[in-house]
Amino acid sequence: MYFTVLHWIAISFYIVIFMLLTFLATRGDNRKIFISLFFSSILVTVLLSFITLMVLDKYTKKGKLEKIDYTKVLRNETLVFSGTVRNVGSFKIGNCTLEIKIINQVSNLDTLSGAQLFTPKSRFFEMFQRDKEDFINHYTQEFRVVENLEPRRSKNFTVIMKYPIQFKNPSISYKLDCH
Repeated sequence: MYFTVLHWIAISFYIVIFMLLTFLATRGDNRKIFISLFFSSILVTVLLSFITLMVLDKYTKKGKLEKIDYTKVLRNETLVFSGTVRNVGSFKIGNCTLEIKIINQVSNLDTLSGAQLFTPKSRFFEMFQRDKEDFINHYTQEFRVVENLEPRRSKNFTVIMKYPIQFKNPSISYKLDCH
């Protein structure tokens, strides 16, 4: 995780809060109360600082997918994705992870009625004919596509993903997570 100036300000703020709470805990005479207040202050400051750092990380490091395209390679049943990640924020991005999800859509959804959609069909004999892998309806894979991206810069990437051959009508979605 790459810390920005805002991260360091938040860390120093929570250190001051912890020292203040510890000082207030020492003002009492009872040792048991001091120990409980001390551990409570540790718990509260660590929890709040962790949440604050995650929120700052999400809103200060912004990446955007641009020009993403894919090609199906029939020789080895893979998909080759290529595109660009742009840093649209004001701070350096440590790394970006791209999650690609392929979902097998129902092919004739317009011609099916409600009774056909919700009528259970027997798969007793299919269990003996197919592998368990044939029954998957979606496939998800994550790739680290960018590291150390400066503000207002972009980098190209190319990733290769296995394509499930039983998918007839796939839908592809992308999710970029930068921090």
